[in-house]
Amino acid sequence: MTHVKRIFSIVAGISLFCSSTGFSQTTFTNGENVLELSGTIAAYYNWRFLDPNNPNNHVNNNISQPLDKKNNGFGLGTARLNLAGMYGSKYEYRLEFDMDALGTPASSSNPGNYSPLLNAYFVYKPVRGFSIKAGYAKLPYSANNMAYYPNQPYWSRAQIVSGDIFSRRDLGVTLQQSLLHEHIRIWAGIYTGMGEYSITNVTSGNYDANGKPEYAGRIDFSTNKYDFNSIYDTRNSQRPVISVGFNGRYTEKTQTITGLSDYDLKIISGKKTIIGMDAAIAYKGISAQFEIHQLIISPTNADTARLQGKNTTYFRAGGLFGQLNYYNRKLKSGVYVRYDNFIPNDLVKDNMEQTLSFGYNFFLKGFKSMLRTQYLYRLDKNNPNLLKVSDELRIGWQYMF
Repeated sequence: MTHVKRIFSIVAGISLFCSSTGFSQTTFTNGENVLELSGTIAAYYNWRFLDPNNPNNHVNNNISQPLDKKNNGFGLGTARLNLAGMYGSKYEYRLEFDMDALGTPASSSNPGNYSPLLNAYFVYKPVRGFSIKAGYAKLPYSANNMAYYPNQPYWSRAQIVSGDIFSRRDLGVTLQQSLLHEHIRIWAGIYTGMGEYSITNVTSGNYDANGKPEYAGRIDFSTNKYDFNSIYDTRNSQRPVISVGFNGRYTEKTQTITGLSDYDLKIISGKKTIIGMDAAIAYKGISAQFEIHQLIISPTNADTARLQGKNTTYFRAGGLFGQLNYYNRKLKSGVYVRYDNFIPNDLVKDNMEQTLSFGYNFFLKGFKSMLRTQYLYRLDKNNPNLLKVSDELRIGWQYMF
């Protein structure tokens, strides 16, 4: 009888696969095993408005050279393949890749610091409301970080949560406990502290010489069960949904990794503490999110140049963002505006980056097939100390299968 059930489940799974449409994930079942296959493709056209009076916008940073338009053109936002499954009610697993990273080969200037692997973990749920996650996954820090990119309305996250400032993923173990029907959720985890570099040629799989991990934790409170992906209030909530979260991270390292991101803040020799909070609200199609984060870094002797010769043993970096959104179900449309800023080092004068973003989305079939636009207006175009001073327009389409 058991064999008959298994054969029936396999046949049912194959039938479901054959009858799947382009807008639905494919599901295979075999007894207690359930495997879902899905993916996302998002492509865009990007245009940067280059100021000819800024040397950084010219070839070789030389104002006598032509404007450098290498970033104007077509690109992939993501090309994901996702395998997710469960065994019974206690085990879940996920393996997800972004094929876009396969088109970025390693070189002397890019020594394998990109990996196509996004998620590779399993989850064990011994009792209701409690879970243990092990493997490579996002850290439980920042609500926006934990949101799934294909369910977001914009092409790029705010700078502070973009992944250039602190790692968004790492190898480790995360414990999660939910209380009061998920109105209270608690996360605590331990990780390598090498972030995304832990699975690339940057570290060759080796960790810091001191062997000390990174610790991270989060707690949030909400009036209703809150989904991190709810940037738009697509449910048109008839009662206000409010969520507030608090996060923290701590690590100690003996090495510094530079030249792989914009600010060289992810791996620093010394002690690094990151604290942050976030809040969100949704009501009748209107929603808003706010986050603020601060890094407190005490570099060792090998990295004291970051202290700018000041009489101090530490410096701060950090930033915030606030976003307001409106979703109209009848028009299948959403609009948003976002302000964000970032300071790489509070000991350096006039180095705050500020950006105002505007966007519009048209949902042909929800997030499965949608137009995604974003205009980034730089508020500090004339500041020679900043890296990002060009306005930018990005328009494209997303398709999920």
